[in-house]
Amino acid sequence: MSEPINPLTSLMKASRRRSELAAKFYEMLQRRGQLRSHVVVTYRCQHRCLLAQVLSTPQGLIVHVPRYKLSPDLNETNSVESARKKRTEDGNRRWKAQTFMLADALNVGVQCDHLLPRAIEKSRIEQDVNARHAEVVVTATN
Repeated sequence: MSEPINPLTSLMKASRRRSELAAKFYEMLQRRGQLRSHVVVTYRCQHRCLLAQVLSTPQGLIVHVPRYKLSPDLNETNSVESARKKRTEDGNRRWKAQTFMLADALNVGVQCDHLLPRAIEKSRIEQDVNARHAEVVVTATN
């Protein structure tokens, strides 16, 4: 007899699968030089670092947070060793890109050397898309 399926586990697996497909779609658009035609909102810090891109697709909005590297001091202050080992390319401060469906998120975490970790609320992203804001500058106060 098989074990009962945990609904939360099923949802998490489905979300992971959608994220994998979103990442493949993003990479395909990038390879073909078609990314710009799908990006509806770009988030940057005041120093112009790319924090996140939102793409419009027939399946819904995709969010891409590019890979980034933090200074040693900022990295040490704002992360823990277990997260660095799991979510970085080098086990330290080269953080992996993340691509996922906005529908699967509550918010989008962004940061760079100029901006401490921030969460952009899902509702704000939806508002920015609906208002057709091509680029949004994220500051410590907004």
